[in-house]
Amino acid sequence: TLEFDAVNGKKYYLSKRVQLINWSTKQSKQTNSNNDYCYIHDSNGVMMSIVIDVIALKKTPPIDYELTSRTFALVIFKEIHYQLSIGKIDIPAFVQNIRNAVLSMRQFAIYRCCYSLVILDKNMGMAHLISLGDCLISFNPPLNKIQNQIFQPHHLSESPNHVYKCFSVRKLHEPEYKMMQLNFKKLYIATDGYWLNDETDDASCLELDIEQFINQHTCSGSHITSNLYYI
Repeated sequence: TLEFDAVNGKKYYLSKRVQLINWSTKQSKQTNSNNDYCYIHDSNGVMMSIVIDVIALKKTPPIDYELTSRTFALVIFKEIHYQLSIGKIDIPAFVQNIRNAVLSMRQFAIYRCCYSLVILDKNMGMAHLISLGDCLISFNPPLNKIQNQIFQPHHLSESPNHVYKCFSVRKLHEPEYKMMQLNFKKLYIATDGYWLNDETDDASCLELDIEQFINQHTCSGSHITSNLYYI
């Protein structure tokens, strides 16, 4: 089984038997909680990992960001599972279907977030990378190394610096999409507070050990289960 353990309330990782994921996070000095979330789905040799950076809205009724983000992750995982089942990831259809799926849920009326999604397909030997906003993906630890990111921050305009495209039911911003062979050692997803090294912002980084994932034993189909892990 895959279990997450806490270390000093700041780091979460898989048990040493399957050391595959490392999650580090720190809380903003300006807020009472960290609005960065990570969810993992693992089934049949395909692992999906999403990092979500919620855009907190001060002038609206409060919502449960963790619960809403968890719902958002589940909707995305379901849509990706469907798209993979038909043989391709269609980004315009992905965006529209995600919006349609959450449109009737009241909490999404004011929910906004940036996110990056990694789909590792061991069966096909491929990785699918999807990114919207400022949660950046890289092959190397991304602290202060924005030039090494696979995607650049998705600015709405040249200024101000911190206005990014994001998920919202009101505006259909399309994420960037990249598909590549699963032949690299590690992958990182970091929120802006991490790669900007700005201590006033929430900062989180997910490290995926791709070699461990590829070499991890896969059970026969009758024993494979689908699980959602939250860190």
